[in-house]
Amino acid sequence: MFQLPRRLADEMTAHALRDDPNECCGLLAGDDEGGVTGVFPAENAARSPFRYVIDSKELFRLFNQIEWGEQSLRVIGNYHSHTHSEAFPSPTDVNEAHLGPGAVYLIISLRDPQQPVIRAFLIDENSKSITEEALEILPD
Repeated sequence: MFQLPRRLADEMTAHALRDDPNECCGLLAGDDEGGVTGVFPAENAARSPFRYVIDSKELFRLFNQIEWGEQSLRVIGNYHSHTHSEAFPSPTDVNEAHLGPGAVYLIISLRDPQQPVIRAFLIDENSKSITEEALEILPD
């Protein structure tokens, strides 16, 4: 089961709603126990409602901020939104999943912007298999 603090779920959802009608994106940071301790919003360089791209310079900056910052965390996954479809990895999402084994991919669906849905997935970049992880939103 993947656990996500409510304040971080709310932060990602607010980011998705701000960037709508384009997809939002960002990185998830965590500690050695695998818990999410921070979200790091990124700009969607594609500026598209159908895909997201994090510019390589921004990706480098975010990795440095997460892994060499004051808290010395590690990147444990990413998040992005789907503006008009369900929270399930698209073929593009699967083909571009390159964060390594165990990385979690959170998708926020804005199909109904009044009730966004967040789901968690593991994507094997070699076999292209998708496994949904149970997601628990923890109270703060």
